[in-house]
Amino acid sequence: MIDNKTDCVDCLVRSLERSSVWRRSLSAKFPDDPRNQRAAETLDTLAVQAARMTDEQFALLQPHFSWASPSWRAAVSTSCRQVGFHNRSKEFDSFARALVHELSLPSRIAA
Repeated sequence: MIDNKTDCVDCLVRSLERSSVWRRSLSAKFPDDPRNQRAAETLDTLAVQAARMTDEQFALLQPHFSWASPSWRAAVSTSCRQVGFHNRSKEFDSFARALVHELSLPSRIAA
């Protein structure tokens, strides 16, 4: 379980960090829209929080986690892109719940 949790943490931290870089590039491209910069900052905060994932948070994600799964990767990507826009929470608990929700959508289950 520890290795699996470590893999999950690494996967999420990398995805959150990549999304932060992407949001910063959008912020430079659209300087009059402050949402991208705020989203990048929130993604950075979430990456730090994800690195300290609790066992309870992992228990929520574990049934869905598979770093090789296309539906897992797509749901993580979508959830990261929604930070600061659709999902405005700055807490990893909320991000994890949003990710589980994304994974439970019929389009993800069928994938």
